[in-house]
Amino acid sequence: DKLDYLLRFVDPHLKATEAITRLMTEIVVQLSASTKIPFDVRELGHSLEDEFDELRSTLYVRGMKYLEKLDNLQWAVGNFTTVAADFQLRFVRDDVARVLDTRRFNDRVMQVSRAFIHPEGLPGNPRVKNVLFAPNSKGGDSTFTGIREAFDAYELSPSKALWDVVEQQIAIAMLSVQSATRILSEDLFARGGAPPSS
Repeated sequence: DKLDYLLRFVDPHLKATEAITRLMTEIVVQLSASTKIPFDVRELGHSLEDEFDELRSTLYVRGMKYLEKLDNLQWAVGNFTTVAADFQLRFVRDDVARVLDTRRFNDRVMQVSRAFIHPEGLPGNPRVKNVLFAPNSKGGDSTFTGIREAFDAYELSPSKALWDVVEQQIAIAMLSVQSATRILSEDLFARGGAPPSS
């Protein structure tokens, strides 16, 4: 069914599909050949700060009277940015000859994105699990989508129950950011102790 649709309407000669497949293959080959994952967590920290500032100003313009509810989230975002900068410095300085340390750094880089996955999903859309970056109900993408969607619902029909959902979404976002911070700030040797020095 899907292949038939693809061949009839989207990509009759599979040229675009082939080009995308080649590109993805090249990306996977380059990533697998890298000793360290080429991802700078500081960029995520800066993006979080920028997106939080935009969220705060949007909610302020729209009349959110309780902006202090966002203070804990702002603190968590600032803390993540600081820890991410420290982590990235250690990651860059990491000696690739110490394979286990490099593996631990790489594992943490991969785990950071998982910290933003919430098992219950977003309000009204439980299939969408990413707290930070997710499509919104209007068909576009946004950040802190759960907070935005909950506030939109509250604006349409203000009630204590809907305001509780707004607060819940702020708390979920804050806990996700704190979880990502914890992943980056854990002591590298907390599980097995430092390797013996020779």
